[in-house]
Amino acid sequence: ADVVVIGGINVDFIAKGKTKELQFGQTNPGSVFQSFGGVGRNIADSLSRLGHKPLFISATGADANGDAELNYCKHM
Repeated sequence: ADVVVIGGINVDFIAKGKTKELQFGQTNPGSVFQSFGGVGRNIADSLSRLGHKPLFISATGADANGDAELNYCKHM
């Protein structure tokens, strides 16, 4: 590692409806997207894409989201 990054990582869930108006009490079609964020993760990811080899230190859960975070960070 040529740089150490200590910071947060999290899973972002973004829900978007197909229409701008929500109908309360009704089914509202749309989609949900998952992405990974956190200031520390964003910095380490950017550094790795610029050719650096960051050592990223963070806390994550022992669950499916934590597993997904670790898998996503393998390229760093």
